[in-house]
Amino acid sequence: MTALVVLLLLAADPAPAPPPGRPATPTLQDARDYFAYGTYGAAAELAQRLLGGAALERVSDRIEACRILGLSRYFLHDEKAARSAFLQLLSLDPDYQLDPFYVPPPAIAVFEQVRHDYAGILEPLREQKREERREARRETTEKPAASKGGTGAPEPQVRIVHEQIERRNPGLALLPFGIGQLQNGERTLGFTLLGAEALTAAASFVCYDWFQQHRLPDGNFDPSLRGVPETVRAVQIGTGAAFFALWAFGIGDALWRFNPIVVVRTDPDAAAPPPAPAPTPHASLVPLPGGAAAIFSLPLR
Repeated sequence: MTALVVLLLLAADPAPAPPPGRPATPTLQDARDYFAYGTYGAAAELAQRLLGGAALERVSDRIEACRILGLSRYFLHDEKAARSAFLQLLSLDPDYQLDPFYVPPPAIAVFEQVRHDYAGILEPLREQKREERREARRETTEKPAASKGGTGAPEPQVRIVHEQIERRNPGLALLPFGIGQLQNGERTLGFTLLGAEALTAAASFVCYDWFQQHRLPDGNFDPSLRGVPETVRAVQIGTGAAFFALWAFGIGDALWRFNPIVVVRTDPDAAAPPPAPAPTPHASLVPLPGGAAAIFSLPLR
C-alpha cells in the first residue's frame, strides 16, 4: 500500500520536461529556454543562427543573443568563441555589464578582459553611441508640443545610467589610518581615523624620542627634570595604546562593512562637477620641557 501511494505521488508531480527539440524557425525565447535549462550546445547553436539571420531587428535582442552565445561557449570551455561573442556584444553596447548575481566571476573576468584588450576599438564606438543618445534627447526635447495633440505637456526625458562593477580588496581593511573605511566609501570616518591615528602615533613617537634624547648613560635622568620623565612615559604609553585601539576599531569596522563587489551607477552624459578644493594640512609645534611635540591636522570635507 505504501509503495502504491509513493507511485501515485510521483505521477501527480512530474519533473519538469526539458525544452522541445530544436525548432525549424528558432526564436530568442527558444535560446533563452535552452540556456536556462543548461543545454548550452543547443542554446549557442540557436543564438548563432539568430545572429546570422535577419530575425533580430532590435539592438537589445541582438545583445541578448550575443550574451547567450558568449556564456554558452564559455560554459562549453570554448573560450576563443566566447571572447568573439563578447566582442560582438560590446560592439553593440561598449558599456554593457554582465549581472554578477547570475554570472560567475570567472566568466565576468573573461568578459572584462575582452573589454580591456579591445579598448582602442570600443572607445570610439562608445563616444559615437553617446553622441547618438544626446542627439536623440535633443530631438525629443525640441519636438513641438503640437505634435502630441496640443496638450503642451513636455515629453519625458530618458536618462541612461551605466553600471560598473568594482571589486574591493579585503587586505586593505587590515591597514591603519582609515584605509579600509575609505575603500568602503566611509569618507568621514576614514579621515577621522586617519587624523586620530596620525596624532596618537606622532605623539607616542615624540615621547619615545624625548626619552632617548634625555636619558643619561646610566639610564637615569637629570634631577632637574623632576616628574617630567614619568609624565612623558605616561603620555607615550597612553597615546600608543590609543593608536592601537583605533587601529583595531578600524579593522573591525572595515571588515564588518566590507562588500567584495560593488555596482557603481554613473551617468556618462552628465557634466562632471567641479573638483572640490583639496584639504590643506596644518602642522604646529608645542613646546615641552627639553623638547617639543609636533601636531598634524587634516581638515575633513
